Amino acid sequence: MNIAIYDAEHYEGVYPLIKIFGTANNRLTIFTSSSSIDRLHEMLKGDFFKHKWIVIEPQKRSFKYFRRVKALLQVAKAEFVIFNTISTHQHFYAKLIDSVGADRCMITVHNINNFFEPSPGIGIKSFLNNIGKRKLKKNLHYFNVINEALLPKLKEQLNAGQEAITIPGGLFEATFPVTPLSSPIKLVVPGTVDKGRRNYDQIFDLAVMAESIELPLEISIVGGMQSAYARQLIERINASSYQYVTIHYTDYPVVPQPVYDEAIGKGHFIWIPSIIHFQMEKGLPEIYGVTKSSGNVFDIIRSSKPYLAPTALNMPLELQETGFHYQHLRNLIEYLQELHLHPEQYNELLINSQQVAQNFSVDAVKNRLPAIFKAMTA
Repeated sequence: MNIAIYDAEHYEGVYPLIKIFGTANNRLTIFTSSSSIDRLHEMLKGDFFKHKWIVIEPQKRSFKYFRRVKALLQVAKAEFVIFNTISTHQHFYAKLIDSVGADRCMITVHNINNFFEPSPGIGIKSFLNNIGKRKLKKNLHYFNVINEALLPKLKEQLNAGQEAITIPGGLFEATFPVTPLSSPIKLVVPGTVDKGRRNYDQIFDLAVMAESIELPLEISIVGGMQSAYARQLIERINASSYQYVTIHYTDYPVVPQPVYDEAIGKGHFIWIPSIIHFQMEKGLPEIYGVTKSSGNVFDIIRSSKPYLAPTALNMPLELQETGFHYQHLRNLIEYLQELHLHPEQYNELLINSQQVAQNFSVDAVKNRLPAIFKAMTA
């Protein structure tokens, strides 16, 4: 089957789709940006050359752009198209999908409120985009979310006959190095540094708490340092001084995948100091774990590592027993102190995490898909 995957923004989300749909019976054509192609080449290694790649640049979307994409889909003889990210220009995408056939397309919804609800902006662009949103909501048959915790909200938006599925934004393929609990306890905070997504002040608050009880901790911030806030964070880390706590960071605009994976592999826990209510720029608010997924969920799946997260962050049901949920930072520091005194307790959590991760292997994900998609991935 000829399948096209379109995503100019999220290379991380394209990778699982390639692994799920890239079977011997399918021919994949991937439409994505040049930077995403570089990262996917790095991740897929030799398998990269099994597929056809078409460069599209998201900053150049115009009428000519969509006309070109339409023509290239026709050249690829695409029988099914997965639009993995549609965050703007909904009017044009609705027309493009109509030309393909809405019953032969699936959209991944990353931000449920902003995808379905009218944009608050004024002007002709917002007006057209809102028309496009209504058409997409009415005409499409298949909607995907990358985190099953988002399914209830997605289903609230759909009409009878429309189908909601979950293809995770990360897959378990191989166990990362096992790091027995030792001193210091190592926490990894992954993801591009963005104060709108994570509360980095909590890193320093936790460091102060650990110092007060002489608890050895190593905290690694593993994410792209692109923003002005990220540079301020680096200055704050460099200016800090602790006896029992060390804070590391990766000073890259975009962290190379091997560096990213190595840092996570050395950690004992993935820590998600998540902001719960996220405000989209020029858009509607989203709620992490309800209408929007944290990318750290997929770091947990990929690495099969235990995690630490606030109780307010709704996690996929299967992962809820593989981490520690805390109401306040004092609950977290008490838990870490208990592990420091009784490190054997970590082993049970680690074993559980590794067992649960098996549910997110390529084969396990395929087995949970609806019948029509199982046929596509055979």
